[in-house]
Amino acid sequence: MNPKYRCPACGAESFEVTAHVTQDWKIDCNGTFLESLNECVEVTHYPDENDIWDCANCGFSAAGCEFRNQSEEQKGDKEYEPTKKNLEITGRLICPLSVGTAAFIAENGGIRRTSNVLRMERISPDEIRFETCNTNYRLHLIRQEVTA
Repeated sequence: MNPKYRCPACGAESFEVTAHVTQDWKIDCNGTFLESLNECVEVTHYPDENDIWDCANCGFSAAGCEFRNQSEEQKGDKEYEPTKKNLEITGRLICPLSVGTAAFIAENGGIRRTSNVLRMERISPDEIRFETCNTNYRLHLIRQEVTA
C-alpha cells in the first residue's frame, strides 16, 4: 500500500507537526509553571492538512496538503488538482497575491478571504489562476481606471 503522505522535496515519509494537547502542570502561588505532571492527558486538535508540516528528513515546510502522495500518473502534471473544488470568480485583488498568505478579493460588493495560497499557476492582465489547500481559483480581473 502506498503511503498517504510523502515529502515532495526528498520523498521521506515522516513529518514534524503540531497537535494541541492538554497537560497537567504543577504551578506556584503566582500561577507560574513549575513542572509537567504528565506528557499528555488528551489531544484536543489533531494535525490536519491546513497546518504547516515540516519534513523530518530535509526540513521542507508547507501546508500538510502539499505532502499528499501523488500517484505515478500525476507526478509529471502540475496542473490543477482534480480532487479540489474549482471556483471561477470575477473581481479584483485588494492586496498583492503571495504564496503562503491568504488572498483578499473584492467581488460582488463583498470581500472574499481565501485560505493560504499554495501556488500561482498563471498571471495575466485579464486573469489570475492560483491554488489553495482545497480550491483552484480562476479570478477574472476587473480593470480599474486610474484618474489624475
